[in-house]
Amino acid sequence: MAANESLAQLFADYWNYRMERWPTSATYNGDHRFDDRLHDVSIAAYQQDEATIRGFLERLELIVNDAALSPDDELNAELFERELKDDLEQLGLRDYLMPVSQQSGPQMVLPELLNVHPFDTEKGCEDFIARLKAFPRLINQTISNMQNGVTEKLVPARVNVEKALPQFRSQVVDTVENHLLASAADQFGDSIPPARRDELRNELLAAIRDHVIPGYKRIAAYMEQDYLPNCRTDVGLHALPNGKERYRTEAQHYTTTDLTPEAITEIGKRELARVHEQMQAVMDQVGFDGTIPEFADSLRN
Repeated sequence: MAANESLAQLFADYWNYRMERWPTSATYNGDHRFDDRLHDVSIAAYQQDEATIRGFLERLELIVNDAALSPDDELNAELFERELKDDLEQLGLRDYLMPVSQQSGPQMVLPELLNVHPFDTEKGCEDFIARLKAFPRLINQTISNMQNGVTEKLVPARVNVEKALPQFRSQVVDTVENHLLASAADQFGDSIPPARRDELRNELLAAIRDHVIPGYKRIAAYMEQDYLPNCRTDVGLHALPNGKERYRTEAQHYTTTDLTPEAITEIGKRELARVHEQMQAVMDQVGFDGTIPEFADSLRN
């Protein structure tokens, strides 16, 4: 197989791995092969990720070393190598031991699927119900990760968990028909025979009652009673074990540069000074007598 073809196959294999590994992301991407699954967030699964990604890196190295690539694919290979190494660095941080915040966690997974999961066919509805039945496993794994995080002092800031708690509590309802996920029945396709739609609706409500609500209840109780008291009050990453190096890794991840946090801070200071100088020029031009924050407030109001 030509080098370019081998590289294309490697990319395809990596894509398939990502889709199967994160089935809800696959649904978002229009890949519906895994619509009956939720992701595996066990520590063992993340450890397997490391081995799998190292395998992709080894395959990439062989392709790059053994044959000539086109200029475009040389660039593709370089970018892919960077992504794989970044994946490994992120896994090394073990952020999966801090799986909940007000912006992410199992409280988001199922409600967000309402916008993208296909309900137009009987299979699509059955797949969604299968996902609801898998929810307790996701909750158990999440709680286990949080417990391990407490042991290793890898815990989020308390303020983040305090904001996430109401998101969990809101999904613990007394009347299952009032649960947000019950609205999925409104999307069931008209091509499904009415009698089967009724059966699917009953199965949906039963899954919410027996699997989803108890899962939310269990994790909300754990977070409130056991997790919150162990969360850190200092919001900075420096409060975590190996915090300074963690911050450096995150800075490089989010800026896609090799700059140090100190260098990035200096860029920010220079840019802030430049913008303030331009704002001051505008203030002088319009005759505004006050500070920059006062000027910004006057523009807002």
